Amino acid sequence: MSIAVPSGNASAINDALAQAVIGPLQEKSTFLSLPGIHIIDTAAPLRLPLSAATSPNAAFTAPGATIAQQTVALTEKVLLPTERVGLKSLTVVSNELVRMAQLNIESVLTQRIVEDQALVLDAALWNGAGTSDSITGVLAASGISTSSSADLLTDPDVLIDALAAMAEEFVTPSVLVMRPTTFAALRKIKVSSSDSRYVFDPSQAFVAGAQQLFNLPVVTTTAVPANAIAVLDTSFIYVGRDIDSSTVVLDQTFGDSDSIGIRSVSRYDVVVTRAAAVNLLTVDAG
Repeated sequence: MSIAVPSGNASAINDALAQAVIGPLQEKSTFLSLPGIHIIDTAAPLRLPLSAATSPNAAFTAPGATIAQQTVALTEKVLLPTERVGLKSLTVVSNELVRMAQLNIESVLTQRIVEDQALVLDAALWNGAGTSDSITGVLAASGISTSSSADLLTDPDVLIDALAAMAEEFVTPSVLVMRPTTFAALRKIKVSSSDSRYVFDPSQAFVAGAQQLFNLPVVTTTAVPANAIAVLDTSFIYVGRDIDSSTVVLDQTFGDSDSIGIRSVSRYDVVVTRAAAVNLLTVDAG
């Protein structure tokens, strides 16, 4: 009779851990679940060609006349360049703890591995400074629009003007991102000091279980600064996800302490192809 033992079923253990780390990572990351962003699986650098802004010079031309030449300049942005560093973690767990967990290994490992990686990744995709070849987040990207107003959380006109300004730049706002407290402050705006009706219909703030304002979905996250609103056109946001991301159980490396190691490696990057697609509104402290 053949007895199945853990050492002969390493692939089953790896699969279980991969589901615990890779699967919930996207669910816990608000950035990766933004509506409309492009997520591309690639391990190699991906070049995104862009046409530079030029003034159209096509002209009505008489028969037989020389047609005016038009110059179109091209630029590019690189997603996941070779120097982009990966997101890595190593967690050491004693075999006693693994045995105590029995089949419910996720209850032992998910909290540490998934939550830590999700928080680090989310923070980087939103606000990464790009230092030491790490991710530059969309709110730290070069050239994005920023503005401030003392009335941001008291007068809806400020947000309406921001949406109109983005439309003038030929981008279409698709999502509003803010902290839960900021969303609450906007929803509490009253008609006037003598009229306690809400400006925003409370029944419309959670249509079909989703948060929204001005018919745009609202994503709440603490990655956005306090008392600020990020307005995004996510069609210009590209995320690169290294398909070689892996989770490996190291069952020999820490043998001297009767422990196993769980090494998790992921590699992501993000670029905004048009800076006008990101507008960060803040409250003017005055």
